[in-house]
Amino acid sequence: VKPSEIQQDMVKSLSERAAEVHSGAVDPSVDNMLKITSDGRKTGLDQRLMNPLTPDDPDSKLNACVDNVLRIWNETKEDNLTQLIFCDMSTPKGDGSFNVYDD
Repeated sequence: VKPSEIQQDMVKSLSERAAEVHSGAVDPSVDNMLKITSDGRKTGLDQRLMNPLTPDDPDSKLNACVDNVLRIWNETKEDNLTQLIFCDMSTPKGDGSFNVYDD
């Protein structure tokens, strides 16, 4: 899927953070490349993982996955087939915050 404009802005911000880290302008305990790449993965999956106030992008990776799962389910429901879906990011915390499983 193509990134939304919001995601493109977030990636630009990640690039700026990386430049600061590489220049030594930021203490590694405050920001570092591991945090930046983790935030990049979140941004790529769904922009709401970085900012839950951003809108639900109908063309996001998450929504593309939902559409694909629903399509497969509709095509195979007569055979009672099963799909398992795992995501190593954004597991439910039970506090009402956005997560990909509940979405």
